[in-house]
Amino acid sequence: MLTALSLAFTSVVLADVPLPPSPPRNMSDPYYTAFHFQPLKNWMNDPNGPMYDEATGLYHLFAQYNPKGANWGDMNWYHAVSKDMLHWAHLPIALTPDHGYDCGGEFSGSATVLPDAAGTPVLSVSVACGKWVFFAIPEDKAKDPLMINWKKNGTMPISGAEFSGPVFNAPAYSTGGFRDPTSAWQGTDKVWRMATGCGDKKKGGACLFKSENFVNWTAVGWLDQPQGPQNPSFWECPDFFEVPGTGKYVMKGSCSGDWWSLGDYTEVAGMKEDTFAALSYEVHGGSTAGLGLQKYDFGQFYASKSFYDPAKKRQVLWGWVAEEGRAPHAGEDWSSIQSLPRSILIDPTNSSRLMFPPIEELSSLRGAAIAVPATVVKAGASIDLSKMVPASTGNQLDIELTITGDFTKDGVAAGVSVLNDATGKGNYVFIASNVAAKNPEGINLLTLNNQGHQGQSVIGPSFSAVPLRVIVDRSAVEAYSAGGRGVATKRTYPTADMRGVSLVNSGTVDVSITATIYPMATAQPPSMEELLL
Repeated sequence: MLTALSLAFTSVVLADVPLPPSPPRNMSDPYYTAFHFQPLKNWMNDPNGPMYDEATGLYHLFAQYNPKGANWGDMNWYHAVSKDMLHWAHLPIALTPDHGYDCGGEFSGSATVLPDAAGTPVLSVSVACGKWVFFAIPEDKAKDPLMINWKKNGTMPISGAEFSGPVFNAPAYSTGGFRDPTSAWQGTDKVWRMATGCGDKKKGGACLFKSENFVNWTAVGWLDQPQGPQNPSFWECPDFFEVPGTGKYVMKGSCSGDWWSLGDYTEVAGMKEDTFAALSYEVHGGSTAGLGLQKYDFGQFYASKSFYDPAKKRQVLWGWVAEEGRAPHAGEDWSSIQSLPRSILIDPTNSSRLMFPPIEELSSLRGAAIAVPATVVKAGASIDLSKMVPASTGNQLDIELTITGDFTKDGVAAGVSVLNDATGKGNYVFIASNVAAKNPEGINLLTLNNQGHQGQSVIGPSFSAVPLRVIVDRSAVEAYSAGGRGVATKRTYPTADMRGVSLVNSGTVDVSITATIYPMATAQPPSMEELLL
């Protein structure tokens, strides 16, 4: 419960700081998205420190940010808050390089919400020079409920230990890079753990650190360092977490995409290495011809960060979606967006696979449904839906399709084309059969293709009626096949007349397609009163 004092303090703080311009910015900008997270202007890249604050019921998201322009440089931490991860209030910059140990800029990191009475978050932050990690905590969480002000020194609430400046350095065994700490977790032995991106110039992985008081940390070895021939020499932005309620853990490394591995985690008491044993392919461990392309997203998606949401007992995933081609795009004063937030689930039909559907809150932006009844689409044909979908809404859509055909045989390849021009040409998203004989695993798979971004997934419970969801947001198209078993994100830059939608069959056999199309509203920013009351 927020007090009158905390509300008054926040009002004073907000009056005294240079807040960014109130969004939404000029919606005549055809590429600035309507419901993806992005800065009001300038450059943004990796999502950092997502978390949920139980005291206020607010989600916080930070991100790598250049306050001086729309190109990479001068890394700070952007900050915004939301009640639903869709409607965001943009706050002042949270962290800026203002000490010598910032060492070139604030690089990526995470948030850990401590188990003290106040639920104090600790931001763990790497630096541009790659030498160490420092921490930051709120200056006064009780009086500043939005946590606008942060300090890089103080007393750790759970132990009383003092911290200031770097809390741990790159270990001697990581000779090929060091940055991007994960959220911390506490073992059954009451010892805290945290991992970072590391590499020894031969194989990348996640270094493991341990601490009894959250201030004094010891490098104990590797949490994971696959030795397969495809594992590169360094991992950026590692992530490690339990899929809520399952007892199974995910290891993720960013290295030419965001590669995941699902497995078992074993704690080892004291200052020794814990172990992670993969049940799926290891990170970068399989053939990319089949399920070995084990990525969160087959498209424009990188440097992801997840967090546990205690309000809904779920793991939520964010990823950086950069521009495709020139950055910033011609004529723009901003660059990059974050993906839509996604849940991380274990596939109920295959316990070694993950699913990544969008969070359920997204449906709150839907307008009245436009129903497309079961329609036979002949091989090589398309069916224009322009008379059903008004052009005024054609660049903000949530489309759910079911494609009926025999996905155990060659020839099925169908989906939807969005952001079409007058000739019917646009961004084509389709799913296709990928029969057992063609795959290293020797099982039938599903290919998802979002205008060239493609990969394989398991098909799901039905081999004859497979769902495909396509979400269009101005300059972003996100595609989810088979309930999120496959995901591919595409950035696109349509001209103003490109608003058409059509069903398309590029395969060699006829299929039936049923669709429900929802126009999507623009996510308006909340007022401070709406956030705090």
